[in-house]
Amino acid sequence: MHQADSIMSAGILRLLGTPGFEDGAAVHRFARERVYQVIAYLAYEGDWVQRGVLAAKLYGEHSEAAARRNLRKLLLRARSFDWCAHALQATRETTRLAIDTDVQALVAAARAQRTQEVIELYRGPLLEGIEAPECRGFNDWLETQRERLRLLWRGAVLATLSQVPAVEACELSARLIAADPLDETAVRAHIVALKTTGDQTQARRVYRVYAERLAAELGIEPSIELRALADSPVAPAGAPARSAAAADDFDADGFVGRVAELQQVAALLAQDDCRLLTLIGPGGVGKSSLARRALRAFDTSGCPGCFVALEDIGTAAELGSRLAHALQLDLASNVEALPQLIEFLCARPALLVLDNFEHLAGAAEVRGLLDGLLANCPHLTLLVTSRVRLDVAHEWLLPLEGLPYPAPEDDDRAESFDAVRLFVRAARRMKPDFAPATERAAIVEICRQVEGLPLALEIAAAWTRLLTCAGIVAELQRGTELLRTPSNTRPARQASIEAVFEHSWRLLAPIERETLARLAVFRSPFSCANARAVAGASLPVLAALADKSLLQRLPGDRCSLHALVRRFANAQLHQRSDAAHEVAKRHAEHYCALLSAHASMESVQQRDALRRIEPELADALAALAWARSANRTDLAGPSALVLAQLFDLTGRSREGLAVLGTLDDLPSTATRAQARTHAQLAIGHATLLARGARFAHAADCANQALAAYRSAGDAEGIRMALSILSTMSLKLGRHAESRRHCMHGLKAAEHARDQVGIATFLNNLGQVENELGNWDTAIDQYQRALEVNQKIGNQVGVIAQMNNLGLAHIGAGRFAQALGLLLEGLRQVDESGFGALKTYFLVNLARAHLEMGNDADAGRRAAEGLMLARSLADPTNVPGLLIVQAELARKRGAFSEARPLLREAADVTRATQHRRWVVRTLLACARVLAAAGDVPAAARIAVGIEHDPASTKIEIADAKTVLGRIVDDLAPAALGEQRAADLPSIDRLLAEVATGVG
Repeated sequence: MHQADSIMSAGILRLLGTPGFEDGAAVHRFARERVYQVIAYLAYEGDWVQRGVLAAKLYGEHSEAAARRNLRKLLLRARSFDWCAHALQATRETTRLAIDTDVQALVAAARAQRTQEVIELYRGPLLEGIEAPECRGFNDWLETQRERLRLLWRGAVLATLSQVPAVEACELSARLIAADPLDETAVRAHIVALKTTGDQTQARRVYRVYAERLAAELGIEPSIELRALADSPVAPAGAPARSAAAADDFDADGFVGRVAELQQVAALLAQDDCRLLTLIGPGGVGKSSLARRALRAFDTSGCPGCFVALEDIGTAAELGSRLAHALQLDLASNVEALPQLIEFLCARPALLVLDNFEHLAGAAEVRGLLDGLLANCPHLTLLVTSRVRLDVAHEWLLPLEGLPYPAPEDDDRAESFDAVRLFVRAARRMKPDFAPATERAAIVEICRQVEGLPLALEIAAAWTRLLTCAGIVAELQRGTELLRTPSNTRPARQASIEAVFEHSWRLLAPIERETLARLAVFRSPFSCANARAVAGASLPVLAALADKSLLQRLPGDRCSLHALVRRFANAQLHQRSDAAHEVAKRHAEHYCALLSAHASMESVQQRDALRRIEPELADALAALAWARSANRTDLAGPSALVLAQLFDLTGRSREGLAVLGTLDDLPSTATRAQARTHAQLAIGHATLLARGARFAHAADCANQALAAYRSAGDAEGIRMALSILSTMSLKLGRHAESRRHCMHGLKAAEHARDQVGIATFLNNLGQVENELGNWDTAIDQYQRALEVNQKIGNQVGVIAQMNNLGLAHIGAGRFAQALGLLLEGLRQVDESGFGALKTYFLVNLARAHLEMGNDADAGRRAAEGLMLARSLADPTNVPGLLIVQAELARKRGAFSEARPLLREAADVTRATQHRRWVVRTLLACARVLAAAGDVPAAARIAVGIEHDPASTKIEIADAKTVLGRIVDDLAPAALGEQRAADLPSIDRLLAEVATGVG
């Protein structure tokens, strides 16, 4: 057992609430002193912490030397506490405290969704009472971690409220408010719980206190939903507190969800200045259903209401007659309708729901009738449903969108989303034995395909009588034929999604139709500037389309089309092939130009720029596809290169290779422009193949790119190809070749004053020296590369050097120094979001811990790295992580556990031919065989490495080390026979390991 592990069962360090160490018999309370702050920090982090980082957090106002000196004194004092002494570990550059804490338990419970345990463990804010306002670094860290843990506890409480009695829900929600008095979700939950107990007075007081605090501290008002809840009737006694997602399942009319929207309608209509509220949204979004439900709720307040359907009338006169008929008012034939309606309504409160108003909205006479009613009937309220804004004075708008549907991370609770619930309800009307649990994934995909549009969900659900849900998904992906099928159970304007769209299309002006059709070329949300550049869309027309619910406005000056609107608009566009071709051409040229702006090796901000492209990736991919199909090599080459870099950055090499397609040979008659395009495509392939650890294939593509760039006379491209070639040659064990490419590239980069290139080739030279065992030379090269990257602000380059310097220090046996570099680099990786780099740090951290004897940490880092590498489908570091696990198994004597790990490592390495892992896998196998007693087999592998022509001096030295440890167990004659025998090749040895160790 590791020395630090012995403390684990001795007690627990409580960091939540008033901190202190508890061992059952006694409690050691913390005081507001720095020694307790350093103990708390180390216990919370739970891992090795660089002394420099810790000193800066606690003594940021001191010089580095003074800060480190003070830290040493604190650590010495910490060792004076019996309960802390054995758990505190330190190296020259790092330290940690291996001790159980309540924070560890809370985080583990939160991950396992054990909500009750989280609630019980959270006794208060982190380290309550030992704040250090004079120490900014520590206090900033403390505030950040306090908020993190509070949110974990808050999430557990909110998840529990619907499952406990109302009295307990009151207590829990009151704790939430005490923790954050401005948490509206907590206030809402507390009000619901109070109303459920019947305490309407206290519920209103809670709302009033919250509103006053919000006004005093932020100068704003509570949301209209909360106002509506506070003013709503008392909940029945004994009713359980429930969330919006857990509202009553369904009513007889099939109405589902819209809890928040109903509260918004109620709150708005309760305001004196809101007398004309328009529910605006696309056809099929459920405006009429919501208005009917709102009318029912309004009637319960004692105010008479009336629902008036208007889809079959077209003039102001007809509108007046329809209103009179709905109100059961007999109109005199010789008098206009408006004065008679005013006389009838002027003295009585009433709510009129005017349904399907969009075709009347543009008529001046209709606007005059509405204005007249509102001006002369002070107790009249109008609730209108329309696909377009009425553009009437004092009109309030409430836009409606599709029902909420699950995001990918919500699949485990899909049944709680309104879109899924509506689909299931509609499917069961068609097929009473419909079993959603067996088709959940397909149901979720249907909801995503139609973006929660209620009418589309109901039409799709009707097909469950004939198709499986997976079959419905396939039909939707092929087109909209399934949604075109008319239904006799709905009005003609809603008989199909196509009918809904045709109705909206007819209401558009010619310029609006033309613009909407052109906007269908966009695959993802687009900016107004892009809409103008590609579709020629002016701001007034975009505003008009938004007013007519055909264009969705998004934050940040962005817009989008609903997926179904886009499909039908696209069909309209392709009725004119010339217009469709022209807008596709403009779209491709526009997005390819955006991509091409980033096709440079010399840009320090490259990765940030690539991240800005990702939200518009669907349009970028469509642009590349068009450019290739149109043989526009001037567009395709740079775009492919940049997209490859984006897929590489995000760890999606397979997807990127599928996008790039096959790499054809460059014709001998190619022009310089064609050669440059071919080279850019080849570099894209090489980049992604390298990320997938297909090093030999990547080298072939890079060689093609180098030849093509030379033919095109592209100096920057030549440097790019040399960079990849130097790395691939090294991976394949061709050290001299890699060094040659590095020297050529470095000379070219220095001539061009390309700082990114200079840093890249210095780094690659360092890697060559590191593989050869020249660690001090490698460190010198890495340090030079680090300085260049720091000077130019190349964050990814800085992070890479942290990893490589750590690796070189491991090779040199300076493990503590390596650990500090790797931990700092890993922190920067997490902060920057460069996830594809993380496995490099994890494999090296695992190896450093293994060398230092920190077996538990080595195993943890190796397991974490394997999980990440497999999720990214990146096998580059998988062998190294498996080797660490095998070495740990060997140390435990678990040889049957080590062997399959090494078989897998050998199998992966055979596919990648990564020389470093080839030799290290074989050496690890030799150590396992020797420890298991199969000395001849171990010697055979070691001798094979020793005599391999490609082995470096460090690989030979490692093989001799293995032989030195087993030579006493192997007769000299037997060892001589091994060395004299017809030795197997490295490849053969690796194949033998892959098929079975020993």
